[in-house]
Amino acid sequence: MIFYVMSRLKSLFNEKGFYELDFIGKISMGELYRCPECDTPIAIKPTLPPFNIKLKGKNFGDLCAGVCYEFLVSKRFAALWKESGLMGLEILDYPVNIKKTGKFKNIDTPEYIMVRPDVTLTHLNEKESGLIIKDSAGCNKCKLSTRKKVERLRIDESTWDGQDIFYLSGLYGVLVVTEKFVEFVEKHQFTNFVLVHQDDYNE
Repeated sequence: MIFYVMSRLKSLFNEKGFYELDFIGKISMGELYRCPECDTPIAIKPTLPPFNIKLKGKNFGDLCAGVCYEFLVSKRFAALWKESGLMGLEILDYPVNIKKTGKFKNIDTPEYIMVRPDVTLTHLNEKESGLIIKDSAGCNKCKLSTRKKVERLRIDESTWDGQDIFYLSGLYGVLVVTEKFVEFVEKHQFTNFVLVHQDDYNE
């Protein structure tokens, strides 16, 4: 299987100026995702409804990312995802309240849906990824660590549960997708998805 990194950072700074999201008002957070073996946190806390947000940018896209764990997708993306048979993305059926100020007052805002990728205990193939570990924080179940360097993305497929989009515990904070996810995005020409081939990923 070929994997890709879905770069939220590059989506935020897309040269086409697509909108990014920012939560406003009081924000409620859920419980930390923890390793079932060593109880080490393996992902940041999820954001809970109500989803009150503002958008910054120039152009509406099918993806609105932020620095949060969740992100927004267009209503068309959400509908086609439900029909696709792909796995790993939870559609959060709660209203998204977009604050309309300034130029938004006279613009019809597309309907956006909040989604949340799965958190998994999928690991890197550390040797093939060229992983250099700075400090280990977890156990053999979660493989959580801080890293000095990763030369490429290689998944230990024996630990992968078949999800098409997921956060893997062996590379904290990095969102990974499959070839099928990339084909889905390309087939429907969804905008603002920056997908980096596993050979081209490094940090």
